[in-house]
Amino acid sequence: MDYVITHCAPNSIVDILGNGGYVHDHLTGFLEEVKERAKFHYWLFGHYHDNKIIDDRFVLLWEQMVQVV
Repeated sequence: MDYVITHCAPNSIVDILGNGGYVHDHLTGFLEEVKERAKFHYWLFGHYHDNKIIDDRFVLLWEQMVQVV
């Protein structure tokens, strides 16, 4: 798939963002499984109130808009 678009991020990305400030939960754990199993080009997510490119596939969006189609 080309894009995964979610509100929260997988556990491993939460760890990068939060420096211990965000906790893992059932949803972020499930998203970690999706991250490990799915083949995708980009993962867009919000929730963490910032605009930041995490790496070559994960992008945190808050006040920013991107065209995906």
